[in-house]
Amino acid sequence: MFKKSAVLGLVLACIFGSAVGHDTVPPNITAFSFPGSQLGNMVGGVVPFRVTATDDVGVMRVELYKKRVLVDTDSAPPWGASVDFNGDATGADYTVEAKAYDAAGNASTSTLTVNKPDSEMGGAGAAVVENGCFFKVWAPNADEVQLVGDFNEVCGNGAPGVDFLTENRGGYWLGFVPGCSAGDRLQVCHRQSGGRRQ
Repeated sequence: MFKKSAVLGLVLACIFGSAVGHDTVPPNITAFSFPGSQLGNMVGGVVPFRVTATDDVGVMRVELYKKRVLVDTDSAPPWGASVDFNGDATGADYTVEAKAYDAAGNASTSTLTVNKPDSEMGGAGAAVVENGCFFKVWAPNADEVQLVGDFNEVCGNGAPGVDFLTENRGGYWLGFVPGCSAGDRLQVCHRQSGGRRQ
C-alpha cells in the first residue's frame, strides 16, 4: 500500500510539475492600447488602458503601472485598468506598463510612452477624443479657470463634477474632461482676485 501511494504521489508530482513548475514560457501581450488614437499618444484625465494577452497554460493576472508605480491588478479578462493623469504635470511624457503573469509566475511586459499635452497642443478651444475632450483656454489674468457644460455642474458650486484647468506658460489653462463629446454646450468661468467673472 505504501509503495502504491508513493508511486501515485510521484506521478501526480510529475504531472503538476510539468504543467506548472516547468512552464518557462511567459504570456504573450499581443495588444496594449487606449482610446483617443486621433491625437496619437496624447492622454489626459482618466484613461482606460486595454491589454490582450495569451498563454499556453493561461494568463492569471495583468498589472498596470504608471511611472513604475502599480496602479491596478486585473485578475479576469478582458484585461485592463484605468489610469488617472489628472494630477500629473502637462507637457511631459509618462511611461505606462502592462505586465501579464501566468500560473508559474512567468511574466512579460509591454510599455507605452504617452504624453499629457501642454500649450503647444494647438490653438485655444476643445479637441474631442474617444473618452473625452482636451481643453485649452487663454486667460492670462485669471487666478482660477473652471469649465462648465452638459458634462458637469454650474459655476462655482463645488460639486464633484466641477472641472478646473491647470495654468501653463503663456497665460494658457489646460485640462481634460472625460465624458464630454461633440455638441456639448460649454461655458468657461474664471476668477481673479476681485471675484468671479464669466
